Amino acid sequence: MTFTIPACLFGLVQIGMALGVLCILPRHPNLWRHIPREQYIGSILGLICLIWSAYHGSAMLEGNLARLRVFLPLVVVVVVVVSFFLLDYLFSRALGGMLLLVMNFLLHEAFVQHVPLRPVFAAVCYVFCIAGILLIAVPYRFRDYLEKSTKFPKWRIASSLAFMVGGLIAVLISVVHHAG
Repeated sequence: MTFTIPACLFGLVQIGMALGVLCILPRHPNLWRHIPREQYIGSILGLICLIWSAYHGSAMLEGNLARLRVFLPLVVVVVVVVSFFLLDYLFSRALGGMLLLVMNFLLHEAFVQHVPLRPVFAAVCYVFCIAGILLIAVPYRFRDYLEKSTKFPKWRIASSLAFMVGGLIAVLISVVHHAG
């Protein structure tokens, strides 16, 4: 159950992204300028990522470093506030971090629970891991991707198909795993 629901949700989010790229971007031609730099949504997403990371990072603080665990909530809050004021492309970076955290969880669960078609599911997850790394490293490319998807129908259709295929693979594998 710890694989089925998150993998199915991940697939549904991918399908939603496909429909969003296909339907929403053409109707709002200036959306590509605002989304990658969105600070409020980026801060909320970044806060979720940092809390998740702090939870896993606190387990690594052992021995004499264990006393530093009490400072992790303060560090999370300070990093979110500083990021809000100083980082450009905050939403792009936070989305990249969330992709990395979610893909790490899904890959771990897929291999622990011996999910059918693990290599196919892992390939989909690794594509999103690479996308997450790129969103963190070069966040302005997300803006460029949204611009091309808005202006050129071929880009929009191709990326929508890619999201749709990835989403269907994730949903089908999670359903087959749950049924089996």
